[in-house]
Amino acid sequence: MSDSRIYKEKLQQILASLEKARELDVIAALELQCGDFLYQQGLKLEALQYYYCAYEHYVDLGAKSDASKVLGTIARVHRFLGQFDKALAVFHRLLDGAATQNDPASEAVILMEIGDACRLSERLAEAKGFYLRALALTGGGERRIRGRINHCLARLYLTQYAIAEARLCLRNAQESLTADNHDKADYYRTLLTESRLDLLEDRGPEARARLALSSRLVGDLGESAYLALVELNCALALLVLSEFGSALKSAEKATQMFGECGHWRVSEAFHVLARCYLAQEKIDAAQRAADQAVARYLNLSLYNRINQVEQTMYTAGTSAMLQLTQDELQHEFGNLGI
Repeated sequence: MSDSRIYKEKLQQILASLEKARELDVIAALELQCGDFLYQQGLKLEALQYYYCAYEHYVDLGAKSDASKVLGTIARVHRFLGQFDKALAVFHRLLDGAATQNDPASEAVILMEIGDACRLSERLAEAKGFYLRALALTGGGERRIRGRINHCLARLYLTQYAIAEARLCLRNAQESLTADNHDKADYYRTLLTESRLDLLEDRGPEARARLALSSRLVGDLGESAYLALVELNCALALLVLSEFGSALKSAEKATQMFGECGHWRVSEAFHVLARCYLAQEKIDAAQRAADQAVARYLNLSLYNRINQVEQTMYTAGTSAMLQLTQDELQHEFGNLGI
């Protein structure tokens, strides 16, 4: 039996159960199950519809904890899709709820999530403020949460090319996180950030080695979007190292993987793909990839990113630059893949 047929039959089973259900708690649980199933199949927008229905029904039931969990999922799906304003609105609703429950740890995590949405949508000053508020709430405890927040700050400083500050925050993050089963996903992510710092400090071979390690470790977690992010950073590292054919393969893989899972970073992948084509002097292919990146950034209202793509096409395209320069890495790709 084909995967598509299995998928259709499973979905039909859930929908049939949902149609027959009469108790509100059963309906909410089935809506959540349907949302999760659609999400796993890459149908994020369709999943959101069921998540919102489940949330409303949990609210009607007075099931505050369940409603809050679903609302968190909704916010993260919006962020995954690049719908940052919608994500921020939902996260702020969650923040209001956490503040009234006197739960500093939950409040810190939500503040960190808000900071991430701000950072990704290039509201960097706001992002820093939310991260620092989150860090203050953890006090001397909540080791793992502090580690995650410090990693977020490291990525923020990396975006701003504040290398010393990024290194310090990353070191603090790695001291708080470990590679054991509880923390390993968070710890593995720090390796990707560290590889980018290596690249900015002109240590390309070290960056490539760390990316290979990150890819192998994160691969064990089965996170396709994060594997795509590793491939995106591999493409940049290989462009710096003048390994243009391998860079193109990584960029193509990242574009495919982000596209299949519906992640907003597919726009970033098209930008890197355009630069890879320029490195091989394939101008028409580069322009097509750049056009794809611009169209997607326009839909996301990331106008500064559009300027960066256009600068790439102008600088590298008109001067026939092959190897990715440190200046490009800092400015035109400074906030990409982080």
